[in-house]
Amino acid sequence: MYWDQRLPDRDVGRITPLSYFPLILMQRDTSVRAIVGAGFHAAGLMPEATCEAIYMMTAVGTVRWATMREERHEDSAHQR
Repeated sequence: MYWDQRLPDRDVGRITPLSYFPLILMQRDTSVRAIVGAGFHAAGLMPEATCEAIYMMTAVGTVRWATMREERHEDSAHQR
């Protein structure tokens, strides 16, 4: 799966590995964004959004689309 291949040390519980990924974050004035920002700042990092969503379902849908796209790309690479 995508996460297993890319995360160093497979340490999902820490913020630093997440900084290697394109981030789909909620809009700046949301409580979710404040929590994510606080976690990144505590680790000495600045969260950089690739995409900002107004609605949570938009963020979830974007992640699902990107995951399916990545899996299809991997499948087609294996078939060649």
